[in-house]
Amino acid sequence: MRVIDAHTHWYPPSVSENPEAWANGVGETYWGKLVGRRADLKPSLQAFPSIDKFLRDMDQAQVERAVILGWYWQNSSTSDALNSEIIRFVNAHSDRLSAFASVNPADSDFEIKLKNAREMGFCGVGELHDKIQGFDFLSPQFCDFCELCAKLNFPINVHLSDPRGKDYPNKALTSNSSAYASAAKNPNTKFIFAHFGGGDVFEPGFEFLENVYYDCAANTFLYKDRALAEMEEKLAKKMIFGSDYPLRLYPRKFADCEMSEFKKSAERAVDEKFAKGFFAGNFESLYLPH
Repeated sequence: MRVIDAHTHWYPPSVSENPEAWANGVGETYWGKLVGRRADLKPSLQAFPSIDKFLRDMDQAQVERAVILGWYWQNSSTSDALNSEIIRFVNAHSDRLSAFASVNPADSDFEIKLKNAREMGFCGVGELHDKIQGFDFLSPQFCDFCELCAKLNFPINVHLSDPRGKDYPNKALTSNSSAYASAAKNPNTKFIFAHFGGGDVFEPGFEFLENVYYDCAANTFLYKDRALAEMEEKLAKKMIFGSDYPLRLYPRKFADCEMSEFKKSAERAVDEKFAKGFFAGNFESLYLPH
């Protein structure tokens, strides 16, 4: 069975060699807090694999393709620099890798940046985080951003936090209701709402939108396997496999990041009749016409 991990991240050596120093140097204070030394003195859950390890972990987990997402950087200069590094890695291994670009909807030149991203070989945008990047899901500018993404056939991956869910150091909440309202206002744009859409999919009476998909990134940390079992029938055509690699989702079991355990966990939780769509088909359907 084909497997696409649609939610991964990767950072070049210029970042990974000393993440905290790099973050301080480029003004990415939020990311630096997330990946740096924790107040409880426990090691960060963020790992920084080399290119070779990234590909080896894919092989070991039997993941055919990984989608490297951009981060919701605070500064556009960071987005531009990391986009260039990531697409170089992706283009060198285009048979195994794809990538979403980092573009801030609040930037006045987002149109140029989105078109450049398409020319560079990116296949989507995100993750986005409204509070960290300083944009409004319901603003006219964000609607313009969505309209152009639809024209470019760029799905938008949106990080949504669960205000009811598990807390973790430096957790930043998102405007979930506004994100859903914006998706409803932009029906031609396809969205992936990460982390089970901030947990809203579990609420009684939740209304599913035709143009919104949901990934299960970091599910082991946030909701456990029961979430996949509960949602597989409701979201049979909308759930997308994504791990959030290289987060160390099993820190008591593995000292470093790996892909296999998360995939095995998902395989156990998802019914065979839904597996083909969940592990690859639903993500690929994002690029089909309405």
